Amino acid sequence: MLALPAESTGTGLVSIAMYVTSEPLAHATAELWSFLRDYLSKAGLQDVPEKLDRTAGYDEAWLRPDLLLSQTCGYPFATRLRGRYA
Repeated sequence: MLALPAESTGTGLVSIAMYVTSEPLAHATAELWSFLRDYLSKAGLQDVPEKLDRTAGYDEAWLRPDLLLSQTCGYPFATRLRGRYA
């Protein structure tokens, strides 16, 4: 999910932590964010965070009002997060 208000500057929480369980996956996820960050910047979004936030748990990130980008699978979305995400 990527939710950006029309007036968004891009500043906010970016956490793609759900499946990051090993160093190779952490590296691949950082590379994915690097690609997405560059794409969003080229599309005109300003102040896009340089790095992923590694402090917020994947389910916590969805409940933060400053969420810019995160991901989850269907089970948490349908159970714990349904109707509660930011």
